[in-house]
This record gives sequence, structure tokens and C-alpha cells, in this order.
Amino acid sequence: MRYVLIAIAMVAFCVPAFAQAGNEGAKVFVTFTTPTPDNASVVSRIDPDPYTAFTAYLGITDIGVGMTSVSFMMSVTEGVSSPPAFTNLLPGDLAIGSWNTGITLASTECINADAGRVYIDPVIFGTLDLFYLGGAGDVTFLDHPEYARWVVNCAEPVDYDLFCVWTHGGIGKDAEPGDEGCDANTPIESQTWGAIKSLYR
Repeated sequence: MRYVLIAIAMVAFCVPAFAQAGNEGAKVFVTFTTPTPDNASVVSRIDPDPYTAFTAYLGITDIGVGMTSVSFMMSVTEGVSSPPAFTNLLPGDLAIGSWNTGITLASTECINADAGRVYIDPVIFGTLDLFYLGGAGDVTFLDHPEYARWVVNCAEPVDYDLFCVWTHGGIGKDAEPGDEGCDANTPIESQTWGAIKSLYR
């Protein structure tokens, strides 16, 4: 039954649209802390202790008219982590593909950024759980091979826009820059893992 629901969602969300409108300014990012509306800073660098676990959060911002689906691919530098584990955080947990070859996540409800809704901007739509082995590397957004950078909005009929990459993530190094001109209203911080851990003591 689960695969039937996924197939139905993908047919509904991944059909070509004749126009693109609604979320033209959508931006994806990697952060090593979860942004909140009262502290919306994004931490794009982490310096973990060797042989410790950490999480890269995958987020999207500037989705003013909401979203139902997002398509992307991720890359993690080989050797800096044991095989990452991906978790889909959208309601319904519908997905086709895998994070490192191209994945489309679909929600069973509209993820809306409007005030008064459960979901607000920015939205964390997935995580990569990693285990640090040493060295320096990157957590990088790449284009989905078939639906490159699609973010499907809540419009009827179904419509989509193309997100840009605001920031990637850096492990033991500064993050690689995102797309030129892809800036969000949320500040980015480069912060050490020790400083992040101190926030939770």
C-alpha cells in the first residue's frame, strides 16, 4: 500500500507544468543546528571530535506559498564519515529514490510558510546522520538527475519552481559557497563544534 501511495503522489507532483510561479525565490541549505523562528541562524560548518556522531539538517526557505514536494541529490565527501543515514522529515514519509543518486520527497499535506500554520519558514525537510572518521570534507547539494531543483508548491493545478542553493555544509572546513546571488534573509554562521555543544550543556 505504501508504494501505491508513493506512486500516486509522484504522478501528481512530478508532472511538467506549463508555468512556474509561487516559490521563485526558494533556497535550500545545509545547517548543523536546527533553525527556529526566534533564532534563525544557519551554522554551515562543523568541527566534530573524531569518532563522534553529528547531524546535517537539510532545509528550505522562502517558500511563501508552501510546498508539497522537493527533488534533490546530496554528496558527502568519501572518507570523512561512515555511510550516512538519511531521514525524510516531511509528513507521510513519501519518497522515491535515494539521497545520493537523486530523491524526491513528497508531503501528504501542504507545508505552508504562512503565519498561523504548523509549519513555518525555514522548513527542515531531511537529515543526514553522520559519524566522523577524520579529515575535512563537504555535505553538498547536487541536482536531481530528472527533476533538477524542483520544489512543487500547493497551487491547483500543480505547479513547480526551481530552488537555488544558498549554502552547502563544511566538515572540518568552511562550507563551499552556494549559487551566486542566492542569498536568504537568515544569517549564516561558521561555528566550531565545541561552541555548538556548549549551547546544550
